[in-house]
Amino acid sequence: MLVGSLLFALGCLSGLFVGFLGAKTNRTLSALEDLASMPSTPLMADIAVDYPASTTLAKPFDLVVTLSDTGVTSHQLFTLDLNDAICDNFEVVSITPEPSETQREYGWHEYTYNTTLAPNSQLVFTLTLQPKHEGVFEGSVDAYFDDWDSLSAPVSIRVTPPN
Repeated sequence: MLVGSLLFALGCLSGLFVGFLGAKTNRTLSALEDLASMPSTPLMADIAVDYPASTTLAKPFDLVVTLSDTGVTSHQLFTLDLNDAICDNFEVVSITPEPSETQREYGWHEYTYNTTLAPNSQLVFTLTLQPKHEGVFEGSVDAYFDDWDSLSAPVSIRVTPPN
């Protein structure tokens, strides 16, 4: 009788274990199927940032961001972002074209555009920056597109005292 009880308990535990694994496997397969069925167009684009390697404290300069679509599908640009390492040390004097909205969030300054980057075309943004402090400042410029795809480019600028 003891052996029968032990076999019954072992059978119940193995059933629970198999049921647990089956449920986990089904959820994992379901998640993978959902992911595979999502429409996705790979982001075929590049980001280039042009700026002086060094400047003086009293001299504003242009940081030019060029987004280039190298594919055959258009993409919606949501925001162009500068991280705090740049914005804490440089005043953004102007931006061309002007964004529809500006906000600071989670260590980033976000400039909202909601504009289309057409196939085989470019979007060019010119940010005029005024240094606030002397030193070497490093950060990045990021562009966020539909499907949360993003492009990022590093920025490193040396600011020296005025002559």
